[in-house]
Amino acid sequence: MRNPNKKPIFAPKIRPFLINMERIFKRKLYDRLLEWKRVQNGKSAILIEGARRVGKSTLVEQFAKNEYESYILIDFNEASDEVREVVSKVPDTASFCLNTSSSIVMVHF
Repeated sequence: MRNPNKKPIFAPKIRPFLINMERIFKRKLYDRLLEWKRVQNGKSAILIEGARRVGKSTLVEQFAKNEYESYILIDFNEASDEVREVVSKVPDTASFCLNTSSSIVMVHF
């Protein structure tokens, strides 16, 4: 009979594999951002979508730090009312992102 208090034997082996898969996944996403940068050469914006709390902002911020001299981060979770108002009045957000003096603009909602 199986002991219900005993932990499964395979559990410790799965965790390192999952961590490695996470690193591989993030590396592939980073490589796709590098490809976007190379192909578009600053001519287009990019939208990163995905589930909450999976590392989108962290990945893009790390990319910006590594690949550009400067970047702008607008975090609407922490932005003041004044910043929200200014951005809400911009008629074309894509043009705003492409026409700033910074190389990359990140907007976090």
